[in-house]
Amino acid sequence: MNTLGNRSDSFQPKLWLGQKLLFLTLSIVPAACSHNRTPPVTRPHLRAQYPVYKIARGDTILKIAKRYQLDADKLVKLNEIRDPGRIFVGQELLIPMSKELFAGLRALEKKEEPVKKPAPKPKKPSEKPQNASREPPPPPPLMAPNHAPLPLDCKKHPQRSSEDKLSRKGFLWPVDGVIVARYGSLEGKKHNGLALAAPQGTPVFAGNQGEVVFAGTQSGYGNIVVVEHPDQTLSLYGRNAQLCVKEKQRVKRGQLIALVGKSGGASAPGLYFEVRVKNKPVNPKRYLPR
Repeated sequence: MNTLGNRSDSFQPKLWLGQKLLFLTLSIVPAACSHNRTPPVTRPHLRAQYPVYKIARGDTILKIAKRYQLDADKLVKLNEIRDPGRIFVGQELLIPMSKELFAGLRALEKKEEPVKKPAPKPKKPSEKPQNASREPPPPPPLMAPNHAPLPLDCKKHPQRSSEDKLSRKGFLWPVDGVIVARYGSLEGKKHNGLALAAPQGTPVFAGNQGEVVFAGTQSGYGNIVVVEHPDQTLSLYGRNAQLCVKEKQRVKRGQLIALVGKSGGASAPGLYFEVRVKNKPVNPKRYLPR
């Protein structure tokens, strides 16, 4: 005698031909839909929000992330990359940072590319080469395209020359960098200073003479130096990797006070520079040379 359990195990439902076709269609559609999603870089609202990078020969996800000081996982997640090892030359990627910052880093990258000199003309056989026994001197070191950090040692960086151009207010530029965010607003939020992209470890100089009234860490500014000048104007230098001065120390115009970093939550190395009059932020460009 067959039991109820045996009948249940051997039961096979009969489907009509139309029902079978409908079942197969429902099984295939979800799989097809999952492979036809448009890449994030082609979506207009994302292209409007993020900068776009085109992959070049030799690029990898890790190299791109290192070059622009990014989190590789965020780069992969934003672009919905299933296999980070399978990218191709010419492929476009969204970069998880502001367009202004990315444009500044690209400009700085081009600025650091070595200039190709024309090949020297071959000498005539009759000419005797001078100093033939001496080996040619090695070429000067060049900064790597991915903004290799400079040594974080305050003693290894010279003071800024007193012959550098000054503004009418008596200020000089505090760092050699590229402006990536200006005074006013940034991504819809109030921005009280200038953001200047520069490689980590780049020297930061006092814009004008004065006294250090604060040197330490502050939320949002990272490692920061605040200098009070004779006219009671304040200049702020934030996001540093290392501070080279102490509170109550007198500083001269162009004196080394810090080294560029990305403290305070910055996504890439650079200097945040702010000027305050009666403790109210003003446009720093008014105090800097043109």
